[in-house]
Order: sequence, then structure tokens, then C-alpha cells
Amino acid sequence: MNLLKFGIAGYGKMGKIREQTISDSQNALLVAIFEITEYECKDKRVHKCNSFDELINLNIDAIIISSYVSVAAEYVIRALKYGKHVFCDT
Repeated sequence: MNLLKFGIAGYGKMGKIREQTISDSQNALLVAIFEITEYECKDKRVHKCNSFDELINLNIDAIIISSYVSVAAEYVIRALKYGKHVFCDT
């Protein structure tokens, strides 16, 4: 079975919860995170993106949007235009 490859936009409290859920799954893989503040990811193999554009251009299937409300709608629309599955919990 192919793994569902995820990216996360926003690595605050909810982003970290989503990361844990992905890592607990045998069918999912966290590929990258985009966060505007400094952070450390538990898994050092996860790519740190410098922009949302970088995140949506990666070879990922789905993006979890856990960012600020002020940018959430924009991120959702852009990710959908790139053909990504989107989960927005903002």
C-alpha cells in the first residue's frame, strides 16, 4: 500500500497534534512543514519549508492547514488549485 504523503502549514499546538496523528499511522508519512516561526520537529527527516509555495510544490498528496485564520482561506484555495487534498482545522 502506498503511503499518503502529508505537509503541514502551521506548526503550533494543532500542527503538533496532527504530526503525532500522522506518525501514529501506518498509512501516512509527514514529508514537510511550513511554519513562520522557529521550531524543532521531532522527526529530523521532515523537510522544513521556507514558504507556503515551497510546501505546495512538493510531492505530497495532502496538506493540513493549522495556520492563523488570517491566511487559512488563502492557503486552502491555493492548495486546492494545486490538486492537493486539504484538511483545515483553523
